[in-house]
Amino acid sequence: MLTIVFIIFGSLLYFIGEGFTEGYTWSTEERRKINKFIRRDNSFEGFITDGFALGYHTYRVGFENLGLILVMVGFSLGTSEPLKLVQIILGCACIGVFVYERCFNLVSYGKLFPKKSPYKVFNFKFKRTVTQDFLLLAIGIVFFLIAF
Repeated sequence: MLTIVFIIFGSLLYFIGEGFTEGYTWSTEERRKINKFIRRDNSFEGFITDGFALGYHTYRVGFENLGLILVMVGFSLGTSEPLKLVQIILGCACIGVFVYERCFNLVSYGKLFPKKSPYKVFNFKFKRTVTQDFLLLAIGIVFFLIAF
């Protein structure tokens, strides 16, 4: 059970940190000035200073690295049911991408569900919709339900 807790909690920490820092990286200069999620000075200072929640490197080093460490510890503890572990990993990935997109959007657009241009992968374009976002979340939850 501890394996599962480390993997799930670590994955969520990682995706939250990655979403906020990528959102900041891809934000316009104007959006960076008005966002309230990441300090502009890239500091390691803690919670709520100058109206900002956390510094950029707090998300990068704290959330992302701690998340990865927890996931690695979880994997090192292992499980006697490899199929269950695969289902948990897939569930974490699906839910993690949903969480990542919400964090990214909050920093970049100031909204949880902004209208966005299509994904471009190689020469293919994929439309993005809120329905697809929630479908991904639902698929992740189904993987968890199957695993348990």
